[in-house]
Parts: sequence; C-alpha cells; structure tokens
Amino acid sequence: MSFLSGRVLFYSDRQYGSHIYRIRPDGKGILRLTRGAAGGYASPAWNPYGGKIAYVAGVDSTDIYTMNADGSQQFNVTRSEQGANLAPSWGAYWIAFASDRDKDFEIYVTDPKGKVQTRLTNHPGMDISPAWSPDGRQIAYASERDGGLDIYLMDATGKEIKRLTDHKADDNNPTWSPDGKWIAFDSTRDGNSEVYKINVESGELVRLTRNDAYDGTPVWAPYCDTIYFVSHRDGEPRIYGMSPDGTGQERVEKHNRTDVSDLLK
Repeated sequence: MSFLSGRVLFYSDRQYGSHIYRIRPDGKGILRLTRGAAGGYASPAWNPYGGKIAYVAGVDSTDIYTMNADGSQQFNVTRSEQGANLAPSWGAYWIAFASDRDKDFEIYVTDPKGKVQTRLTNHPGMDISPAWSPDGRQIAYASERDGGLDIYLMDATGKEIKRLTDHKADDNNPTWSPDGKWIAFDSTRDGNSEVYKINVESGELVRLTRNDAYDGTPVWAPYCDTIYFVSHRDGEPRIYGMSPDGTGQERVEKHNRTDVSDLLK
C-alpha cells in the first residue's frame, strides 16, 4: 500500500489474480492499473516527487517494475529473471528494495532504469522492508541480524547502522512520519500483530492498535495525518485508516474480496 496526494495504492485478488489498484481515501474512484490473467502484481509504491509507481511483478520469480500513474509504460527495472526482488521504496531518485539474488535477503538500491544496482547491506541475517526517510538521508528496514526481526536505520550508502527496536518478537514493515520524527511498524510483541510507532531520537514507543485480529503493514500518508494499515478484524484483510495517535480507526474500502498491501511474510 502507498499514498500520495489523495490517492491510495494497494493490491488485491478481487479480479482473477493479484493486481494493483488506485483509490481515493474516501473509498471511491477505484481504478485497476495492471492487467494480465496470471496476476502476480504486488507492493506498489509512489514516487513522492512525481507520478511514477514502483511495484513487484512475477510468479515464480519477481522483479521490480515501474509504471505511470495510469498503469501505462510498464518497465522491468531489476531484470534479474530469477529469485525474489521485493518491497520497493522510492526515494527522491533511487528505489530501495530487498533481494535474495546473493542467496539471502539484503537491501539494494537502483536507479529507475536499472543501470546502477548497488547492495547496501551485507549480513547473514535477513534484511527486508526498506523505507526511505522523507529527507532521503536514511533508510529504515527490518533485519534479523541479532535474532528476531527488529527495525534498523542506515544512511543512504548503507553505513551508520543504528538499531531502533530490540525485542524477541518480530518488528517489520517500517514507515516514516512526514516530519521524519516517528516510524510506524507492525510487531507481534504483544501476542499478535499490532501497529506501533517509535520516536527516532528518543526511542519512545506507542502502541496504536489493539485488536485480537491481525493489524499490520502500516503506511504513513506523506501529506496528511493518517496512517493506513491492513486489518483482519472483519475476517478478511481490509484497508483501514487512523490518526497518528491511533484514534479514529475506520475502514476505507468495502469490497468483498481480499485487499492486501506490501506483505513480506
């Protein structure tokens, strides 16, 4: 799931395979952006400074693609033809993503044409779910290098690594607040997946959702005070929105089929 200027991107299997859709935050104006009977489209991410979308496509193997906001001019950026390239996050220019091309999942960055693809992390533990900071200077990501998945920060060159969370449960899917002061993420630290936020400087931790069902894969809208997330509280994955303090949790889209976003599980 991704948000830009009043438009939410998500992927859903409502029409014969997983496809990418665009919808307004009020749940109206839905538009399917990808085609093809096989489906296999996931993890859409807006370019924050333009109308391009990065996303994942593939079935047996996956690559990072880009397309225009209307679904036209689809372009294979990574062109790996094997393995998994997942979870694109678009900065001002570079696209960060996770890939197992070197046998274990690491964080890479690429230019939009795929001409320069650079590995940023190098650790036997899995590194996934990259998220560019609003100023483009840091990347948040999830890593199991010290046991379970925790949230880490690094600079745009893969240096100055900082561990942000420290818990035996899994913390995953980081997303930045528009001012860069907070990171929302999901965690199983209280028994099932819930959405939390943590202050980047102080480490203050705030739990935002409290539900017996799954709540996770948050996306912090860049130009408004809304965190979108996926919840199973209605029996199937649905998109919800809430204020950054966790209040006002409301379902955005009311289709009967499965709606999911940026799932790396």
